[in-house]
Amino acid sequence: MDPEVIPPAERRDTVRRLLALCHIVNELVDLAESDDTDSTALHQQALLARTVLHETVVDLVAAGRAGHSDAA
Repeated sequence: MDPEVIPPAERRDTVRRLLALCHIVNELVDLAESDDTDSTALHQQALLARTVLHETVVDLVAAGRAGHSDAA
């Protein structure tokens, strides 16, 4: 087994937690966009966090698929 490949159960758990974080960040962005106060910095940070989380999930799933012979 390649030590660089995350075991399937651990990968699924990590993906679930990252997706939960993505939903939280999406809500943060929605709140920042709807707020009447000047929240430019908050909004920018929320957008950055959302992007990083999304890329992390995509990379994690791609790495997991690359490590398995049954990948589509």
